[in-house]
Amino acid sequence: MPIQPGSSLAHYEVLAPLGKGGMGEVFRAKDSKLGREVAIKVLPEEFTKDAERLARFEREARVLASLDHPHVAAIHGFEDVGGVRFLVMQLAPGEDLSDRLSRGPIPVAEAIGIARQIAEALESAHDQGIVHRDLKPANVKIDQDSNVKVLDFGLAKALEAEEADRDFSNSPTMVRAATHAGIILGTAAYMSPEQARGRKVDKRADIWAFGVVLWEMLTGQRLFSGETVSDTLAAVLTRRPDLTALPPDTPTAISWILERCLEPDPRKRLRDIGEARLAIERSHDEPARESANDERARGNRRIRHYAPWAIVALLLATLAFVVTRELRSTAPAALKPIAVSLAVFDDESLAPDGGSSVVISPDGRILVYVATGRDGNQLFMQQIDKLGVVPIPGTEGAASPFFSPDSRWLAFFSKNQLMKIATSGGAPLPICAAPQPRGGTWGDSGLIVFSGNLSTGLSVVSEDGGTPEPLTTLDESQNERSHRWPRFLPGGKAALYMGQKLGRNYDESLIKVVSLDTRESKLLHEGGAYPRYARSGHLLFSRSGALFAARFDLRALAMKGPAKPVIQQLFSRTGNEATDDGTAHYDVSSDGTLVYRQGGTSSSLSKIAIIDRAGKRIATSRPNQYLSPALSPDGKRVAVEVESDTGSNLWIWDVSRDTLSRFTFQPVRDNAPIWSPDGKLIAYHSNQQDDHRSRDGHLFIKPSDGAGVEVSLGGPAFSGGVSSWSADGRTLIFHELAGRGLVDGGDSNVDIKAISVGGDDAGKRRSIIDSPAAEVFGAISPDGRWIAHQSNESGVFQVYVRPFPGPGGKWQISLDGGSEPRWTRGGSELIWRNEDKGFATATIADNGTSLVVGEPRSFRFQGRFLAIPPRRMWDVSRDGETFVMLETEENSATEAKSIVLMTNWFEELDRLLPAK
Repeated sequence: MPIQPGSSLAHYEVLAPLGKGGMGEVFRAKDSKLGREVAIKVLPEEFTKDAERLARFEREARVLASLDHPHVAAIHGFEDVGGVRFLVMQLAPGEDLSDRLSRGPIPVAEAIGIARQIAEALESAHDQGIVHRDLKPANVKIDQDSNVKVLDFGLAKALEAEEADRDFSNSPTMVRAATHAGIILGTAAYMSPEQARGRKVDKRADIWAFGVVLWEMLTGQRLFSGETVSDTLAAVLTRRPDLTALPPDTPTAISWILERCLEPDPRKRLRDIGEARLAIERSHDEPARESANDERARGNRRIRHYAPWAIVALLLATLAFVVTRELRSTAPAALKPIAVSLAVFDDESLAPDGGSSVVISPDGRILVYVATGRDGNQLFMQQIDKLGVVPIPGTEGAASPFFSPDSRWLAFFSKNQLMKIATSGGAPLPICAAPQPRGGTWGDSGLIVFSGNLSTGLSVVSEDGGTPEPLTTLDESQNERSHRWPRFLPGGKAALYMGQKLGRNYDESLIKVVSLDTRESKLLHEGGAYPRYARSGHLLFSRSGALFAARFDLRALAMKGPAKPVIQQLFSRTGNEATDDGTAHYDVSSDGTLVYRQGGTSSSLSKIAIIDRAGKRIATSRPNQYLSPALSPDGKRVAVEVESDTGSNLWIWDVSRDTLSRFTFQPVRDNAPIWSPDGKLIAYHSNQQDDHRSRDGHLFIKPSDGAGVEVSLGGPAFSGGVSSWSADGRTLIFHELAGRGLVDGGDSNVDIKAISVGGDDAGKRRSIIDSPAAEVFGAISPDGRWIAHQSNESGVFQVYVRPFPGPGGKWQISLDGGSEPRWTRGGSELIWRNEDKGFATATIADNGTSLVVGEPRSFRFQGRFLAIPPRRMWDVSRDGETFVMLETEENSATEAKSIVLMTNWFEELDRLLPAK
């Protein structure tokens, strides 16, 4: 039925028309029940006749109604009155942005303010999985105070046809071409290239449209236009923006946003609108870009930026020019070292561990770094002789990159795999499994030596993939815990590596070399970490936040004199066995270019953070060297391991009073606390009955009020292995090494055991899961019928559930890797750690004989949190609503603030350590 001003739809009185488009007619209306004005959008008649589309629209509308943000026009409801279907929406005051643009360009400062609010609205929606799909000036309202409301979020998807029937004639903003040509052209002008091609879209389509809208605000001109729809779409697919058309006072960060948002290839486009928001906020403190005339005078060079690395690109290009000029010089004098310091913004971060965050190719032409953002790690590449820093697609979650000898390939670790990718581009290729990697190196013969586990020797595998073979064996006489961070020597016949000693920090490690022919190792030096070889003939290693060098004889594989420090304030994670991993952030190319990250030795401080499921901080403790937090059943206390010079003891933090009380007192290593179901006891692992440098230990129980004595349940038990206490209080679950090896595999395995607590069979142990794989972190369900655990039987750690105590089959719960499962909500939910996404959760339904598992969902808390596999650094309350995390707090004196790139460094080494 026709809708006219003065008519009524239920308790809504239609006041006046507001607009008409492909997605329906919009009217101003009065809600007589609530006494407020609203906007109602009446859906097209042809749409309401399609029952399937209408049902899907109702489902989508319910999702959209949950979107609550000050810059988003809210949906109040969906009504059906006499066959008229309409949405009830918040009435956004002011004029729409298209009307404002009809008067010409918007001043830069005002345009940036509007863009920031649009970005905030998109970010909020994207965080909830909602994509706008039809962002354009007509869908942006601005009131007289410059407050922005974005309209019609997600309605394009809600109204669209099924995938199989979708084409431009059915697109919700492209219907009724004969009568709405202007609307069609307006929508097409903001379509991303993938939309124009009719492909499936995601949030990157919104990012493209955001860039188009921002461009038009600054220039006052349509970026893509044509006389017909086809002409407009052709422009979208072929035309690139000319940055010289921007106003002269446009900040550099805004130019970067436009270029990153308007990247035609969605794989290379800005990944998250939140990055644009951050760049906008930074633009207030940045200078304006060069004027168009200045740029043309310089050959119309286009500078690609990736915040905060615009300054990096410019400095590296300048450095390349200086170096090239010196190399071409005919002067016989020796080249002098040239150093450039590259600043890092406070709100951006390089990966703190997992291998050096900065590496340089052997030919010295490519710099790669590991950046950590809200979505985890990713690799970025900078060619030294060119402007531009680019993300490397397919390297999400990557760590510990290293180059092939010819610099054409880059290897890295991600998702429990060793991978490689061509530096010229392409998809990453898997090489082999590496569940807990600690570095790799690529030799001239096509072999890769790597550490795939936390506490095993090195392995070797072909660059083309295959089954890894053992290369080194831990030396028990030296009490070695792991071999890691290898580096090939020239020729590919031998490799350096470090042997970390159990109970010692990484600065006290052994620097060793192994022959690939004989598989025999040789000790080179004791007291250093992260060894590398410089082709100037020097052995390099880190110690106490400094880089040391010594003359090295390649033929004899021996040092030719004492080592001396050559670089101070080298950022390294070598001071603490429990919280660090032996990383020193530096690399050196074959041509004598050194790259390193400044900062010194990490402080390893953290705070205990109590966080609700929405991410809100409820309480935080004072900083200390915390490990392995465990939340009491009532949520009022946290048992936690605290590191000290003499080892580690357990303390209890009272959340409401913010007091920390010591719980154990021996100068040993106590760890992995867990509360009894009634909160009256704490079980934990301790090596107090063994040499404190031994990997074995014993399980103990002690009253949580500290008044009683501790009782030993016997040993040995793997350090950190206490993982669950049954609801009836009678059984403890822990994991135990079945041989000399690592928690994640190798030639030995880890099994899940149970031990009885109290009663006639107190101290009795029995095997629960015994297999060739590593089975760890068992967790008994609240009803005692099931046990969740993690296993690497597939080559990658996944979370499984099986009957407790067995026998029976098992269900795989995680899909893309998982560890440290915890039952919540009475056993109806599992939460586990996901390496790339933070956490994941799935519903679990017990139908008596089997389980029904819901689809896993990922979530992440904002912040930097401690993660030290294979130890659990988090806990969750029984109801699944409260989390305990260890939020890292870097010491301001040692936190890495910049990267230094130094050319001609071999000359400096020769000066400091001259040949005799």
